Amino acid sequence: MSLVFLMLDNFFFFLLAAAQLGQRVAVLDYVEPSLKGTKWGLGGTCVNVGCIPKKLMHQAALLGTAVKDSRKYGWQIPESLSHDW
Repeated sequence: MSLVFLMLDNFFFFLLAAAQLGQRVAVLDYVEPSLKGTKWGLGGTCVNVGCIPKKLMHQAALLGTAVKDSRKYGWQIPESLSHDW
């Protein structure tokens, strides 16, 4: 069995090809804990702290602005609105 430590997802295709050629392949997903003790495990930067959370926060901000602006167009919205993640 070949034990390979990979840092890039693109190399996964090489592992698949090796497996198809009869090689025994093992894939290990280990994340070194950060200084703050963060252990993401699955997902990585984009899912956990990058693109997707940014898009969720941006969408929440857009919705908050839209709700406030909707009063100008005749919608009756309570003055006190709150948001809790």
